[in-house]
Amino acid sequence: MRNLIPLALLGITTVLGAGSALAGTTDIEMLNKRGPNAFVYSSDIVRIEPGDSIAFVATTKGHNAQSIKGMLPDGADEIRLGFNETKTITFTTPGVYGIRCTPHTGAGMVTAVVVGEPVNLAAAKAAAVNLPPKARQRLVAALSTLD
Repeated sequence: MRNLIPLALLGITTVLGAGSALAGTTDIEMLNKRGPNAFVYSSDIVRIEPGDSIAFVATTKGHNAQSIKGMLPDGADEIRLGFNETKTITFTTPGVYGIRCTPHTGAGMVTAVVVGEPVNLAAAKAAAVNLPPKARQRLVAALSTLD
């Protein structure tokens, strides 16, 4: 009987640990250049599941990451990373999150994080129309892949 207790505890630990092992982390780098594009994030759009995380990585200096007005699911917390800040954020609320680098939005430095189902896709597309031309073009193209 005493030998069964450690085995039972091992089994419980394995099962409980499996849930956290399933959650993943995806990096989004803040870059001065990606291919022919200047002032960009490493991806224009990233899809993750609720409970997954995004690590915003300040690969090059002079960038930040902040929520775009109107591109945030109901009940979700705003994203506000300072300049040159690397931070991992866990996303639990499904929907589309629009993110921008405040000084480089006009240069097109925007990205979208889609958590589970894009429940606020129509609102996100409507908000993208209000962005400067390069940012609008990049986000509209990224969001059109969700249709």
